[in-house]
Formats: sequence, structure tokens, C-alpha cells
Amino acid sequence: MHKIQKNITFFFFAILLIVSSSALAQELTLTYNSTKIIEGQNNFSKVVSVDQDIVIAEILSSNRIKLTGVGIGSTYVYVWWSDESYSVYKVSVIPPVVQNTQDNTSLSLVKEKPLKFEVTATSYGGQSNSIYPINRWAYGGFFSGIRMYGDTNLGSTNSYVHYEGYNGVNSLTRFSINLSGQDYYAGFGDDDIFLSDITVPYMHFQGLKFRKDLSEQVSVLLITGARGQGFWGKDSLRDTRNLQKFAALQTTFNPSKQLSIDVRAVTSSTEGQSLKSDIFGIAAKYSPGYWLSIMGDVAKSGDDTALLSQVDYNDRGLSFKGIYKSIPATFVFPSDYTNQQGVEGFFVSGSYSPYSFIRLSGHANRYKNNLLQSATSEYNSDISANLDLFVNKNLTITYSPWQNDQRGYSNGGLAQGSLAQATYSFMLGGPSNLFLRYQPSKLTGLNTSESDYLYESTTLGGRIGLSDAFFIDIENEWNSKSSFGTTANQDGRVFRAIGTFNSQIGKTPLFTFAKIYYSNGTVAGSPSNQIWGEVELSYKPKADTKFYIKGKTADYSGSVTNPIDRSEKHLVCGFNAVIDSNLSIGRYASVKGYVFVDKNGNGIKDKSEIGVPNAKVFIKGGKSVYTNSEGAYEINNVNVGETTVYLDMSSVSNGYLLTNSNPVKLPVKLQSQNRADFGLRKISSLKIKVFADLNSNGVFDATDRAIPVFQIVVDGKKYISDFEGKIFIYDIEPGMHSIVIDSNTLPSKIIPLVPLNNSVEITDSGIYEFSVPIKLILEKNLKNTSTKQVPKKHTTSSMRLKSRNKKQK
Repeated sequence: MHKIQKNITFFFFAILLIVSSSALAQELTLTYNSTKIIEGQNNFSKVVSVDQDIVIAEILSSNRIKLTGVGIGSTYVYVWWSDESYSVYKVSVIPPVVQNTQDNTSLSLVKEKPLKFEVTATSYGGQSNSIYPINRWAYGGFFSGIRMYGDTNLGSTNSYVHYEGYNGVNSLTRFSINLSGQDYYAGFGDDDIFLSDITVPYMHFQGLKFRKDLSEQVSVLLITGARGQGFWGKDSLRDTRNLQKFAALQTTFNPSKQLSIDVRAVTSSTEGQSLKSDIFGIAAKYSPGYWLSIMGDVAKSGDDTALLSQVDYNDRGLSFKGIYKSIPATFVFPSDYTNQQGVEGFFVSGSYSPYSFIRLSGHANRYKNNLLQSATSEYNSDISANLDLFVNKNLTITYSPWQNDQRGYSNGGLAQGSLAQATYSFMLGGPSNLFLRYQPSKLTGLNTSESDYLYESTTLGGRIGLSDAFFIDIENEWNSKSSFGTTANQDGRVFRAIGTFNSQIGKTPLFTFAKIYYSNGTVAGSPSNQIWGEVELSYKPKADTKFYIKGKTADYSGSVTNPIDRSEKHLVCGFNAVIDSNLSIGRYASVKGYVFVDKNGNGIKDKSEIGVPNAKVFIKGGKSVYTNSEGAYEINNVNVGETTVYLDMSSVSNGYLLTNSNPVKLPVKLQSQNRADFGLRKISSLKIKVFADLNSNGVFDATDRAIPVFQIVVDGKKYISDFEGKIFIYDIEPGMHSIVIDSNTLPSKIIPLVPLNNSVEITDSGIYEFSVPIKLILEKNLKNTSTKQVPKKHTTSSMRLKSRNKKQK
């Protein structure tokens, strides 16, 4: 075993916070009452929509979270808090469309929505002993940038100047300018900033980008320039063997909210190689609702044709994605074909959750790559399958009979594997878990069967949460490698430990982060030992200002394939600060409207409908107001142009549901009535509990057992009880409703203690409960048992449910 060096060196690092122009992404931001969030941590038990789960992607601030997983269309979003209260939102997610709303009104300079300047600087250095003992070198660099951003009537300004310098074996100086506006922007710089619409897989780019929105439905994009490929971009635009000059024109049509069409024309040439290509393509995407999206793309270049199609489906527990590609090796542009040259075949993946405690997922691909294999070669295939069982809130079991199972490779490289894992989660000082994982696999060599071997590993590990800020991950792996045709076994063991600490120092503006990684053992006969650690100290006097230093040291021992020891040390320091200019450019108008109780649910305020007082209404990036006693509001000094108006549902009492869109996109104009109304109606919910009434008292208590997977029909629609025997219908109209127990689906030895057909009346808002007690009988008692043993309180087929009168928070 190689000796691990014991030297520790700190380095300083800064993350560059330059944000590029806002992307057109499908996401949803919800605003909640700040009391619902505790110290920056969410305390909601779950966030779901009616037909699909929603993943919490990011906590933006103390009272806003950004969600992903919401498709195009309308859906109800329910946020269940840890205190069992809930908030409900009806949202309409549509592809964002930038409107051309400029007019000839003169500009005014006011102190309303100030522009801000963000300054960043980073200096770093380090030293590395590479795998070759004679190649020992030092490196360093410097980054800096100035960015101006803010919302103005001319558009969302996002302009910056950026410089980078490297020292050591390579160097690069880059100057970038990005001017973004509501109607057009232009710039010179690297591909990740300026070619976000049509991505180029090369590391360095210089050119011009111009965009113009001709109308709400039509926009054009022009990109022209040169790109090259080289290490860190060095000399990439001087090497004429790799220099490619190109021009691209793309026109986008949005005839409706559901349909988008792109028409592209690209011409490019490569100096020094006499290569020239012209590509013309048409792409279309159709999304009738959040649950379905269909995309097709066809492009032509000379005699070659490229096809790309994709179908996405996500509804009622079923998620599916199917892709077909047929792309010649000559296609390298635009982005839909980038890094897919020569690929032909089908790619299918999906998951299915018939019940809340089970999930099936996997993928199946059949394809070939003509860049790596001949055009007449057999198709390759790889498959995987996973079964997840959520036994309860703590225990999860995962089984994968196929994991990265690859078949049909004509020149070898077969890999077959599976996985079984059980994870038990619990709380100590912080979130903790234990897991046991078993992985057998078979690998086939590239040339002869003598190199084939079996690999088997068993891993026991877990996380020890000492607090929310400090946790330790520990695992120990036992593995063995057995060559085919022999009885020789190579046993190995690997121990890994990772400690992480991230916390604020008391109530000071100082923050610390530390992480230590240690690994020791053998993997299939090859020694593997490493230890590294990193520490960061940062000073945050306010939310948008940060100064920090960071250091890291690492030591890696050699292995059988590479016996040279290696060590690395890094030093980095930097800062990021935002300066408020107190100035803003814009033209202003006002937005007004009502928040009201929409009795008829038509989304329009009628004279007889009353207003909702003290409801919070705000505009994106701007001020907020509260409605008066009549439910009316007015927001002044609003920028002329497209404005988004929101109703904060956390300011409205629980038990209300929106009858129109929230938010409302409004084209604000001068000297016109800019109105956005929000209609609300009271909602009710129905909660059904199915349980084995072991003490025959008709009430679910500690001695009874929940009955999962039990079918109940409500108003002709089938529902299945979950693992806790519950069926919850979130939004149900007031009035009479039928609750039916289908006798054809009743399991044997089960007798419901309520009538099979029931009528219930829901009169006002709240959560209504309906119990379905079940009697379990033995086989010998079947002859003497009948449904006439129903308790007296459940003998009527028509009953009136009473509200729990519990105030929803």
C-alpha cells in the first residue's frame, strides 16, 4: 500500500456570478406567506398537482420557491404544510412570448426601479504533481467582470464586460459584451453566452448575434461568425485547419400557444480542409396540454437528410419519452444534431406509478453509430429496469434486474448488471439513513473470452446526520473478481468516508464550509487510496455581497495501471458585490382591478359579486399593494409594455380556488384601461378512509388497520386508496355526490359496514370525511355473516356531511 502524504494547504476560490440573458424555460414560481418558511428551510410535507408530482427545484428566497415538472397547460397545485393545512393554486403554464410593445413616447428618468451593477473578481493559483514525475507545473489565473441588470421599459437589461486570463501552460484573454433588450440584442464572446439558441460544441467563438421580434407570433434570429477548437481556446481562431466560418438564420413562428415552428438555414465552411456545407431545416413542436408534447425536426444538406422526433407524455402516474434519430455523420449544426453525428435508432424511457408506494422505471435503446462502426454493422441495444417500493415513510427498496445491460456490440464490450438496495431513513441530529446494496455484473472483453470476468460487490453504508449543517457519509464495499474459465478469485474491499459541514458562525455574517474525503482499499485487485479536504470561509455583509477564500489539498496513491503518486494544492480568493444605482429608465402607466368571490365561476366580476379585502397583488419585479374593503386595487408607476400581474394566494384565506389565470400577462399601455381581475370561489374536499374495524365501533382508532388498494367510485369515477387507506379528492363541487362500493371488486372475506350505495351532500367549504369500516371474517363464519350487521349510524343511504369547521391555514 502506498504511503499517503500528510500535507494540508488552503486555497481561495470565488464563483463567478455572471448571469446570462433569461432563458425561455418551463418553470413555475409560487409565492407563499413568509411564516410558512422556517429559517430558509421548507416545512411543507409535499407539493403535488392533480395529475402529476412536482419536484421542488430551488428555494429562491424566504417566501418564494421555483418548481419544475409542470407542463404546458392548466393544473391545480396543492401545497401541504407540515401542520396539515394546505394552499391551493390554479396555474396556467404557457410558453413565454415576448411582445413588441414599443411606442414613440418620450423617456423619463425616475428613482423607481433602479438599475444595478454587479462586480466580480477571482484570483486563483495552484500546483499539481501529475501522473508523470517530471511534469510538475504551477498554474494560476484571474477573472473579472462588470454586469448591469434591471427591468426597464426597453427590456430586461443584462449587459456585462468579462475578462479572463490564465497563466501556466496555456493562456487566454477574452473580452465579452452582451446587450440584451426586449426586441434585440447583439454581442461578441464565447458560445455559452451568445449561442444559447443554437449551441455550438466548440470552446471558442467570435461573431455577431441579432434577434428581432417582428410580432407576438414571429421572431428572427441571425448568428454569424467563426469558431475554432483548441485547448482552453488557445490559438483556436488562428489554426486555419480547424477554423470554421458560418452564418445561421432562424425564423420562429408561434401561431398558437400550443404550436411552435422553427425554420433554419445554415451555411458553413472550414478553411484548410476545403469543407463546405449548407443545411436547411424545419422543426415543429406541438403541446396540446402539459401531459403531451410532440416534436419533429427534418434537415437537408446536399444528398443527406437528418430526422429527429420526440414524444413526451406525463399524466396520471405514467411518464414516457420516445426518441427516433437518423443523423448523418456530416451534420454538426444546429444544436439538435450536435454531438449526435452518425447516430441512428430508437431511444425509449419511462416510469409508471400505479399506486403511491410503487414505481416502475427503465429504458430500452436500439441504435448504431456509423462514426464508430460500419454502416452495415448490427444494431446495438442497452436496457435497464427498476422497481422502487416505498414500504413506508422510512423504508425504500429498489430492485433492478437489468442495469446498463448492453447487447449486440459487434466488437465486444458486453456489460450486464443488476442491483438490489434497501434504504432506511430516520432522524438523528439531522437527516440520516442506512443502506445495503448488492451488485452482480458480467463484463466481456473486447477481443477474447479469456479476458471476460464476473464482478460482484456488496456495500453497506449510510449517513450520520449530526445536525442540519453537519453530516458524515460512510460506506464499506466488499468486491470480488472471477475470471471465466478459472477458479481464481480476486477479493477486494474499499472503505470510504465523507464529512461535510456547512453553517453560519452564530449570528455573524461569516459562513464556513468544510469537506473531507477519505478512501482506502482495493477494487478488483487494484489499490486505491486517496484523501483530500477543502475549506471555505466567506463574509456576507448582505444577501448580494460576498467575499470568500477557499483552499483544497489532495493526495492520491498510485494504482496497478499507474503506479505514480499524485498530489494537488489549490488557492483561490474573490468577491462578488452588487451596487444599486438608484436610477431607472422607463415610461409608466397604472394597473387596476378587483379580487372578488366569483359565485358563477365565469372569471368576470358581476355587480352582485363581492370583493375580497386585504388580498396582496403585485407585479413581477415591482411593487405590491393590498385590496381595499371592496376588493379593488391599483398599482401606479408600471412600465409600459408587457407586465405580469400576480395574486399572492397566501394572502387569501384557505378554501378558495382561482377561476381565472394567475398570473395575468397584461400589455400595459399609456392612456388606456389596464385591468387584471382575479376571481375566487370556495372549494371543498372529500376525504375517504378505508380501514379494518377490528373493534367494530365504526371509528378508525389505534386498534384498527388501514386498507390500501381498495376501490371506491365517487360520482362515477374510480379511486384507489393509498398505503394509509386514504382517498383524498382535493376539489369537489358543493352539492349531492354519490359514493359507491363496487361489489364486483370486493375481495373475499371482506364485508363493508356501510351501504354499497351512498349519497352525501356537501354544502360549504372545508374537508369532509367519509369512513368505510370493513369487517374481516374467517372462512368458517362466511355462512353466518351478512351486510345487515352495519352499525346504526351508517344505515341510511343518504347522509349530510358536516364540516370539521377547522380553519385552513
